[in-house]
Amino acid sequence: MIQPEFQYKNITTQDTFILETSACLLHAVSINKPVANSVVGLYDNALGTTANPVAVITSPASPDELFTLFYDVRLANGLTVITSVANPNITVAYQQ
Repeated sequence: MIQPEFQYKNITTQDTFILETSACLLHAVSINKPVANSVVGLYDNALGTTANPVAVITSPASPDELFTLFYDVRLANGLTVITSVANPNITVAYQQ
């Protein structure tokens, strides 16, 4: 069985990231360092905007565990990730 190969982006700053500019597969998001009340937005677009939300992940006020969310969904327009805090540590796995 051939295993799919995923690319990844480790994000450690507050910013907007355009990871793909065309159709792709969003595999998973790992929250490596939970930050209280932080928000990570995942969007099906290549514009760096909040259009076409896939998920908006909010960490709890008292985070104490790392976690990974699996999506395995096809995005038609690209992949934008927007982080809301200064020192996040998340990893996004995706495939072109």
